[in-house]
Amino acid sequence: MTLEKMVEIVEETTPAYYFDLNGFEHREIFYGTEFVWDALKKLDSYIKKIKPGILGNIDSKAEIGNNVYIGKNTIIEANARIIGPAYIGENCLIRSNAYIRENVIIGSNTKIGQSAELKHCIIIGGSENEDGKRSSAAHYNYIGYSVIGKNVLFGARTTTSSLRLDRREIIVNVNGNKYNTGMKQFGSIIGDNSAIGSHVCLNPGSLIGKRSFIYEIPYWRGFLPSDKIAKSRNLKESIEITERNKKLIEDEDIEITERNKKLIEDEEVQLIKIKNLD
Repeated sequence: MTLEKMVEIVEETTPAYYFDLNGFEHREIFYGTEFVWDALKKLDSYIKKIKPGILGNIDSKAEIGNNVYIGKNTIIEANARIIGPAYIGENCLIRSNAYIRENVIIGSNTKIGQSAELKHCIIIGGSENEDGKRSSAAHYNYIGYSVIGKNVLFGARTTTSSLRLDRREIIVNVNGNKYNTGMKQFGSIIGDNSAIGSHVCLNPGSLIGKRSFIYEIPYWRGFLPSDKIAKSRNLKESIEITERNKKLIEDEDIEITERNKKLIEDEEVQLIKIKNLD
């Protein structure tokens, strides 16, 4: 029996904790999944069933591969490259030099910025009834082996790391319970209406709940519950380099604070660069 099956399935490991799937055109990929990351295991076979079609506006200098669906009113700018299999919904914007590789689902009302790279991921998209509300990977992002919720904002050069250096299976720790995901490549789960600051590296197996913020800190690992903020009081870090396979000693000061839900609804999201106190 795997570790995954030995540990209790709790709310924080289910799709419902992270996503409102109403209106998402491919919500059935989550049907029957015990753990939220199980949808990524089904992605390869699921996306092959989607019928290709080009309904959007494609620049003549964009490169579109086989097995690609592009929805109505979606714009693909010059020098964007879409390998496929891939699904891109309606009212999306794919900027110049974006690189969309295999097994990618991008829900409607999503913006993929300049030179962003996507592989084996699901982006649920933006709110179809709210002007200006869309999921956005600004530019120079890497999103791989991840599921991104509705109206999620990525700051510039933020990445979802998906592979351990030792290439072992990725284990997720949620409230003291450890779950072996059964995957050697697994990036992040990011819940609806969350935002990640610029230059953040999300380590493999990161889980971010709904309406949570991660400010511009060097990296994040682990589980961040819904309605929280993660920020650094002090960017100074002391890292001891040891022999391989020994514990890396890190001195970090990450503060997780409650976030007022009313503030989340009313304020304009601003990603503030935290000044180095050195």
